[in-house]
Amino acid sequence: MELELKKEGFDAYDTGAELTLTQEETAETIVPDYCPDIARIIETEGKVCLHSRELRDGKADLSGTVRVTVLHDCPLPTPFLTTETAFMTISSASTLEAAASDATLRMRDVLIHQVGMEAHEAGMLLSVAGDVRICQMVDPQVTCRMEVPLAVAEAYGYAFP
Repeated sequence: MELELKKEGFDAYDTGAELTLTQEETAETIVPDYCPDIARIIETEGKVCLHSRELRDGKADLSGTVRVTVLHDCPLPTPFLTTETAFMTISSASTLEAAASDATLRMRDVLIHQVGMEAHEAGMLLSVAGDVRICQMVDPQVTCRMEVPLAVAEAYGYAFP
């Protein structure tokens, strides 16, 4: 599949309205083999560009496009989160023990494959500095996260993307 880059410039934006509207749209699609693995998508963002707007009969008629950015092919597990002080793996399962175990194993993989630790170092570090936290227990699934201080990755010279 060949992709072509099209660039368009805009001189300025003008404010169309001062409001925020959240609209969730759900669609099903088949991802072809030549597209990135859907599980590797870690973040998406959409920006609305209005082309025209009209008010008539008490209704607003808008037309435009949504420009979507998809970040994928990141070697980190999903879901994965970093804050100013920690980095975290998150997992959901049918039991608390299974969710905590999976979040811990995902963090172990991050420490080995991304940060550059040996397997025994990662295991020892998680037993001392790792912090398993319960995120939620109200769904049929329970969710846990494994947190490690960001200083650990920084000490190994690793910066998360």
